[in-house]
Amino acid sequence: MEEAAYKAALFFNAQIESVNEYLESRGINRELANKFLLGFAPSGYTKEIGIKEETQRKKDLIFYKLLNQAENLIKELIND
Repeated sequence: MEEAAYKAALFFNAQIESVNEYLESRGINRELANKFLLGFAPSGYTKEIGIKEETQRKKDLIFYKLLNQAENLIKELIND
């Protein structure tokens, strides 16, 4: 799993040229972007790195459901 994540990070980092101007406006130069493997996910990236779109959608739905549950729990704790 870690190897796949690393390969994906390298792919996204290689796509960063298209957003260099934006990053530089935020004080992030190419050296810093490379150091932390910052990247850009272009439209259709799932096909390019071998992720089936349906699988990615399911993962996204699970993530956002968990995120929503966490937000609701935090709100409940604050209101108690």
